[in-house]
Amino acid sequence: MRSNLFIVRLLVDFAESILGKRISEDEPRADMYLPIWLLALALVFWLAAVAFTVFAIVGLSIGAGVIALLLALVGTAAFMCWKNQTIVMVNDEEFVYTTFLGNKKAYRFDKIQGIKKNPDSYTLILEDGKIHIESKAVFTGRLAERIEKCFKQ
Repeated sequence: MRSNLFIVRLLVDFAESILGKRISEDEPRADMYLPIWLLALALVFWLAAVAFTVFAIVGLSIGAGVIALLLALVGTAAFMCWKNQTIVMVNDEEFVYTTFLGNKKAYRFDKIQGIKKNPDSYTLILEDGKIHIESKAVFTGRLAERIEKCFKQ
């Protein structure tokens, strides 16, 4: 377990050097966000894509090139999810949800109608839309309390 944490931290340090900013799990970057291990996973996919690209060039392998492309795409999707998919509370009445593509939309807490549990995620059902939340997402206490309060009213 310690070696896994060391590898994740090493990958995160690498990402910090690329992004040019410090990434910390101690300071939440939003009221709902995806954990840092997803960033590490994206880097693993990208590094594997580089390795398969080299193999494709050296070995003249079309199959390795296709695998490299797929790994790069999965790594990019994982990075975009980690970076973009967030909820930020504006105040006790409103929040802004950002999709993995970076699209933002403001919602009101009093418009929450329910929550649906999916096998690997949750769907927050609102009067004016739905919000997809990964089951691994990290919530701040204030957001969790505010959502819970919606169901008690």
